[in-house]
Amino acid sequence: MPAEIAGKKTKFECLEPYKKWRITANHRKFDIDVIAEARYPVFNYLDGEDPVEMLEKYGVEMLDVAAQMHYEQGMKVTGTVTLKKKDESGKKILETREINCLGHRDHSWGTRDWVNIEKWNWISAQFDDMTVNIARIEVFGKIIYTGFVSTKNKNIPVRKVDVETTFGYKDNPKWPKSSKFTISTDESTFIIVSETIKSINLQRPTEAGLTEINEQIVKFTMNGKEGNGISEYMQSTKGKIKSSGAL
Repeated sequence: MPAEIAGKKTKFECLEPYKKWRITANHRKFDIDVIAEARYPVFNYLDGEDPVEMLEKYGVEMLDVAAQMHYEQGMKVTGTVTLKKKDESGKKILETREINCLGHRDHSWGTRDWVNIEKWNWISAQFDDMTVNIARIEVFGKIIYTGFVSTKNKNIPVRKVDVETTFGYKDNPKWPKSSKFTISTDESTFIIVSETIKSINLQRPTEAGLTEINEQIVKFTMNGKEGNGISEYMQSTKGKIKSSGAL
């Protein structure tokens, strides 16, 4: 029997560890039934890192803020989504759409103290022949660079990321409109540019402050190639601050 995690409306089935999953969901507005298959091997964000060197570089307090373990993986997703709609007369109708796209999956272990993470940029960029995942994290006055580039040949760790962001999506001065990511590995340096298609503003107010995440569906371009994926822009403000309620 495959391993599974199930709730009242959603179920994740591991059909083959690190290689194949089935995701089903039953919602009042839609049903989902998809298979996610690995394009490339899993990349552990701590691969190639010496734990002792990391503690000396970033400090033991980092373990209380960021998840201790984290991996990412480029995927191919196929299946269906069925929309539950009503026609002009109010009669219920079903509209089924085929899903055939690129995607990703990730998993973290450990705690994450959001408000003590000052800022981060994270992207999952899916191109026909590669997946690019990066994270640039500002915490305790330090900058952590991590991530990878997956191709058919291997996973390549990311060593540094510089980000330039232009704001003003939907005329909101706090919402990223586009970003330029300059990404360095041991083998090369390249640039990926994101253009926001849709942005969702997520807020986590606590007694310690407010964390805001702009979760964005974006179009990526790199060296003439086009791809799609997600770009996260997160920033925290400490102190008793009321959330804006913007969504």
